[in-house]
Order: sequence, then structure tokens, then C-alpha cells
Amino acid sequence: MPSNYHRRHRSAPSQSQATKRRNKIKAAIKQAAAAAPPPTDDLLQPDDVLVTKEWLAKQMGISTQTISRMVHSGEFPRPIELGQRRRWRIRDYRAWLEQKSAATLEAV
Repeated sequence: MPSNYHRRHRSAPSQSQATKRRNKIKAAIKQAAAAAPPPTDDLLQPDDVLVTKEWLAKQMGISTQTISRMVHSGEFPRPIELGQRRRWRIRDYRAWLEQKSAATLEAV
């Protein structure tokens, strides 16, 4: 009989074996999470959040097409491209808002 015969023809693990394996994995994940340092403010700042065009449109009260036109004309910050997806940094949006509000105040 070939040496790998038993490997190919062994039966599927019983439910109790699968449950034991799953519990072992869960315990290892918990242990790793407990050993990991707690998240700090340096890792992810609120300004690092990425938002969609739909979210921006809703916040600004304009259409997504208007945002596209503004980006194309240079009036609005360009998005970050993640594969085929485009996202904006919330800090870029906030900086743009501050710039617009400062320009509006200067005009008054």
C-alpha cells in the first residue's frame, strides 16, 4: 500500500474534532489579542478616515455628479484611488471646508 494512501482516504473529522479545532483557534486568537498592545491615538486618527463620494454629497447637500465636476475643475480635492474605488480623506474635506469658509469671510 502506498505511503500516502491513508492521507487521501481518511474519513472527515467528526463534529467533536472540528469543534475542538475551532475552539483551539478561538483561544489562540483571544490570546494573541490579549498580548497585543492596546490601540493608541497614533495608529488611527479621526482625520485618517476615508469617505465615499455619496457621503460627501450627503454632507454637502449636492449630487455626486457635482462633486465629480468640482474635482475635474480643480475646485475640490482629488480622491485617493484604491483599486477601482475612490475615497476622500476626511482631513482633505475639512481643510477644503475651512478654506472655503475663510474665503467667504474675507469676501464679506
